Amino acid sequence: MPETNSNPLNRKSIYDKNIYSNAFSITHNPFEFFINFKTIVPQVDNKTSIFIEKNNVVIMNPIAIKELLLGLTSNINNYEKTFGKIEIPKNIKKFLDSHKIKEVEKQEYFG
Repeated sequence: MPETNSNPLNRKSIYDKNIYSNAFSITHNPFEFFINFKTIVPQVDNKTSIFIEKNNVVIMNPIAIKELLLGLTSNINNYEKTFGKIEIPKNIKKFLDSHKIKEVEKQEYFG
């Protein structure tokens, strides 16, 4: 007797690659949110020092971004229950605060 599949959806997951991100920016328009995951690394040679920035943008609709927020909140709460509160060291917080964009008049994403 042939096997019946109780799952009406046959799904195949394909993972292209993992990325490392040490910075991000978020913007939105009325229809979508844009999360730009950045990887910023210094590159130093004998003459110059530069920062290499690689961007990976994830575009999500408002419902999906809300679900992401709920998932992140739940996971952070579980992490902190297990490993302790995540705290930003004072010197890093001071650096981050001094490099924040104060206000963006109009948020648009052009790709």
